[in-house]
Order: sequence, then structure tokens, then C-alpha cells
Amino acid sequence: METAVQRLLLCYVPAIDLRRVTPGQCPYIHDLLGACPTVQLSSLPNCENVTTIVTGGYPHEHGMWGPRLRRESQERSAVERTIDLFPDVIATTAQCVAHFVNGPLDLATMPPRRRRRFDWLRLNIKYLKDVDGDVRTLQSATNLLNLFGSDGRYVYHDEYWQLDELLAEIGKGDYVFEMVDSHCLDYLQHWNLDDELKISEYYRGIDEFVAALHAKCRHNTVGLILLSDHGQEPVRQVIDLPVRLRQLDLKPSEYDLFIEYTRATFWFQTDQARSRIPELLADSCDGTVMSYQELASYGVKFDDNDRGDSYFFADPGSTLWPNDFYQPLANALLACKDSGMRSRLRRPWHRGDHGHLPENACETGFMVLADDAFVAPDDQFTLVDVAPSVLRLLGRPIPQAMKGRPLFEKHHPKSVNW
Repeated sequence: METAVQRLLLCYVPAIDLRRVTPGQCPYIHDLLGACPTVQLSSLPNCENVTTIVTGGYPHEHGMWGPRLRRESQERSAVERTIDLFPDVIATTAQCVAHFVNGPLDLATMPPRRRRRFDWLRLNIKYLKDVDGDVRTLQSATNLLNLFGSDGRYVYHDEYWQLDELLAEIGKGDYVFEMVDSHCLDYLQHWNLDDELKISEYYRGIDEFVAALHAKCRHNTVGLILLSDHGQEPVRQVIDLPVRLRQLDLKPSEYDLFIEYTRATFWFQTDQARSRIPELLADSCDGTVMSYQELASYGVKFDDNDRGDSYFFADPGSTLWPNDFYQPLANALLACKDSGMRSRLRRPWHRGDHGHLPENACETGFMVLADDAFVAPDDQFTLVDVAPSVLRLLGRPIPQAMKGRPLFEKHHPKSVNW
């Protein structure tokens, strides 16, 4: 197979919203999309997409898809029985303090007695220090980091005000494949999408970063792909699911529930819960109720209901609050730790959100190869197409386990890089 490029950098910037890529706000990215081969990508009804991107497979194949219910009862240790004697607010506050000192705040908000009900299968790369180790050892061993070994690396970054430092470290040409995951725009929009001046400033900064990165890659003869898997929709209303569910007077033992920002997962323990909860949600909430079997229409095909009997997906413009990530102390600590999250002190729910069903405009992503010597087919593609596209560009064989298809082809050898 002919090698199209010798070295390649995949710059993954979640939440570059195509609707905001305009000549005034993102002039460089706007011109890049117009001059170079670009495809629009359909996302998945999921907020953890890195694993799909690097494996070229779906969540039921690589295993990263929210919580999984532990059906069997587990015997509690003496320490666990003692902890469970304390009110939830005390247990979660203690967890928040411990996590703030020793590690990530992720899910420090869930009471231990509830947390033991779930296996949490979302990768949460943003909180991990040894990221390569976790990405390389996914349930699906066929992923870009494994395939390139020491010739590839993954870099995570979420500090908007340190983009210059990131730029200095990447695109040097030291690796055959380099994947840079810059999450700063994503989380800044979560907490500031209602402030147009700030958002415009953030987009201009990302545009300048992409322009400088492209110049550096051209200088070092490194190919560049810019990838975004979704945008974000401004939040206009909050849906309080626990309050809605209390209308049904169901016993707590009749169902299990895990609430994320735009998706709630239900496991039903009685027929009454199975019939009444979806009916209530369909009638009283702005969103869509789907069974796990119906997810197959988006390529997510679980064989059983361990990952949920039914899902509620909030419509764009809605967010679920409170959710299993909210705890007052954790919210305050995060707001004080990062100036980009100050707004959560005023209102502890998102200002912008994603993770809605893929047909909504805010879930449309894109991938552009910054080289006009290639062409891309005029069609709609999905995130599983990213990994095989990388391998084709670098002249590597595409494993049969990858479900996607390569997107870029050379069209004439005399073209000059854009």
C-alpha cells in the first residue's frame, strides 16, 4: 500500500461547533474547511468518544459506555457497613475532600452505597495521569495507540490559557502518529455558553492555535487532521428527573437510575416501573425514551440490559440536574480551582451541553485533512471512520475489527499543501 504521508498529527478538539466556524469568528478554520478535503461526522448518543475514535469500533465492542449495573448482591465489609450508617451528604463530602487532595473529583459525588451498585465504564481520560496505559488496554485491543506502539503517542490537554505550551510540545515530527486531545473548548462552553463575548474569545484563541499548529506541521513535514465530534447547544431549561419520578409513588427498590447531564439510564426491577416510567418521561419531559434494543439504529448493539433497560435523552436546550456528578462541595471546589468554571457558583448546571441524539445539529462533527492533494467523498460518515482513515493515510493495513472506512484519497500528486 502506498504511503500517503510519512507522519501525521490528529488534533482532536471536541466541541468546535460547525455553526460557529464563520469568517469572523474562526477565519483560519473556516478557510481550511473550504480549501481542504472535509467530511461531516455523525456522533454517537454518548459523551465518551475517544475510544470510538481510536478503535474504529462501537461502544458495545470497545466497552466504554457509561455505567453497568451490578445485578448480584455484594457482601459489605465492616468498613463499608460503618460508612453506610452516615447520611449521604456526609459520605459524599468526605469523598470530595479526599478526591480533591488525592485525585480526581469524578463521581466523588455518589454515595458509597449507590456507587457499589455500578461498574463505571467511562474512561474519563481528562482525569488520568497515565493516559497511554488506559487507552492502550481497552477491551478492544485493536486501537491506534497499540498499532503504532512506540511510534505513536497520545497527549491530553485542557488548559486554554496554556495552548502556547502545548503548541511547543507537539508537531515536531518525533512520531509517526501523534494524537492531541485538547478538551479546553469543550468544558469552557459547558460553563460559559451563555456569555457570547467569552465564547467568541475562546473560539478565536482556538482558531489561532490551529493556524500556528498547521504552520508548524508544514514546516516539519507532518500531516495534520483537525477533528471535532460535536458542538454544543445553549441550555434553556433544567429537567429535575427525581422530582418528576416522585409523582409515580414507586418504591426505590423498583428501579435503578443513573443520571448524567443529558442522558439518564434506567434498570427496571418490576413490571410497574417498566411501564410507568417511560410513559411519564415521554409525556412530561422534553426528550426521547429509547430501549437498549432501539440503540441499534445508531450502531450501538448491546446483547443484554446490563448497561440499561431504557434511556432518556434530553432534547437540545435541556440538561438534567441534579445528576450523579453534582455535590455542593465538589461544585464549589471546581469553581474555585478553575476560573473557566466560576459560573457554577451562581448556577451549578451546564450553560451548554451535548450528548443528545445524533440527528440534532449540535451533535454534528467534522474532520478535515489539511492538505489539498487529497479528496474526500461527499457523504455522511461517523466516528468509526477516523481510525481507518489515519491508517490509510500512513500506509498501514486496516484491521478487520475496525468497522469504519477510510475517507481520504490522493487525487493528483502535483498539488501543493494548503
